[in-house]
Parts: sequence; structure tokens; C-alpha cells
Amino acid sequence: MHQGKYLLVPNTPVEICVDCGMIYYDAAVLKEIERRFFAIHQQNEMPDSYIQIPSKSYT
Repeated sequence: MHQGKYLLVPNTPVEICVDCGMIYYDAAVLKEIERRFFAIHQQNEMPDSYIQIPSKSYT
């Protein structure tokens, strides 16, 4: 999330600790997700699709 905007990245490769279940992302994977997020945000790339997420304020 950045400035209220989200990028969903299905099928992201992860490693999971067999002892505690913690999820780890390789630094290169995170860098690529970040690159794509900002490229889409700046309209240099297009996302595969858009979805609408309903929201409701707690207040």
C-alpha cells in the first residue's frame, strides 16, 4: 500500500519457515513488486486487471 493504493500480486513466490510459519519474500521479488507498483501508479505499465474493494469506515 502506498498513499491509499494497493497492488495485489497473486502467485508471489515466498519461503515459509517450517518452525514458526513466518513468510519471507526474496529481496529481488520485493524490488520487482515495488517497481511494478510505481510503474502502474505512474501509468508507465498497465495492470493485468482492476478490482473494486468495498470499504467501510469503523467510525
